[in-house]
Amino acid sequence: MTDDLPAPPKPRVPPQAEPYVAALGEELAAEFLLQFGGAPIVFSAKSYGHSRAHELIGEDGVRALGAYYGGERHRVPLEKKWLAQWLAWKGQTVYEIARRLHVTDITVRKYLTPRPSRADDPQLPLFDGLKR
Repeated sequence: MTDDLPAPPKPRVPPQAEPYVAALGEELAAEFLLQFGGAPIVFSAKSYGHSRAHELIGEDGVRALGAYYGGERHRVPLEKKWLAQWLAWKGQTVYEIARRLHVTDITVRKYLTPRPSRADDPQLPLFDGLKR
């Protein structure tokens, strides 16, 4: 990356995206989520080869996802945080990622900045110790 953030580690695939990554691989799964994220979709075990999904992921991909989802309608997850982290890991800049995800560069930076754990949090708890 060419901006002020350090090179990120490879992000862990979130549970909602695991079926897509297992069926399509990370590269194609990420592209599928970018194009279809947020939309309802039905994958059939029988592929007819005339859908946009079929054009992108091919017959094998449609069948693999059809086997996983069993022909039921579901909504494709957005997974913008994972996509931002994955695209950064692939070398895209914050601004390129923001354009692809249709979010601001500020949002992308939040996605890419590791959050401290509660143990490392310097903020004192506000309500701990209060009794009723």
